[in-house]
Amino acid sequence: MYYIADKITHYCNISLPYCAEIDDTIAFYDFTFMLDGHMTYIANGREYVIGKNDAIFFSPGTVRQRKRGNTPVSYVSFNFTSCADELQALPEYIPSCITSSMRKIISAFPQNHLTPNFHSEQKCANILNYILFDLIDSSSFVSGNEHIRKIVTFIDEHIRDNISLGMVSAHVNLSREYTSAIFQKEMHITLTDYINTKKLNVAKELILGREMSLCDVSAYVSFENYNYFSRIFKRYFGVSPQNMKKFR
Repeated sequence: MYYIADKITHYCNISLPYCAEIDDTIAFYDFTFMLDGHMTYIANGREYVIGKNDAIFFSPGTVRQRKRGNTPVSYVSFNFTSCADELQALPEYIPSCITSSMRKIISAFPQNHLTPNFHSEQKCANILNYILFDLIDSSSFVSGNEHIRKIVTFIDEHIRDNISLGMVSAHVNLSREYTSAIFQKEMHITLTDYINTKKLNVAKELILGREMSLCDVSAYVSFENYNYFSRIFKRYFGVSPQNMKKFR
């Protein structure tokens, strides 16, 4: 039987009042994702702010830093070894990748850390392998469906527009109902949630990287009602746009 993760060298599923600093060069793979809160990493000189349902994936040899936080965080972290070529498909920063099914699998493993008892490492490795295979499948399957590929490209090219199901279905020349159904079947997320996720990740990058007012950021990604934008932003990332701006 084929596995991606050979050996788990560290595992934690913890909630803390703040995250501690890290500054090292790693000799293993680091896959860490947020259940709640935010953490700021710097990998080989590139900075990433990971929020709720975001993940980082660092390869051996990465010069890794994590900034000390000042707000509560809940996260899951795996350190492991592997010789699998498939891992090359995963980027360092994977936004909004942790699904409800992944959270359920994690919840089935109640341990906060590995122990030498009860096949702890084996159970943990199986969970990690499932999640990694799921992420790899998600990163590659889109190209196999022409309609989904066209939809994703259309959304990327019109991310600043007020994208509707009608616009998308007209672009791919399918009915609204069929467009919605095939997208959810292939992508495991509704079209509306996918569009909002893409828009909100653009908004997050603008908040962290540019001198734009929050109202201008909201308008940039076609959320005309700022209060609605703020509510949905907090629901996705676990923090309001105002507080996100403090991470800059």
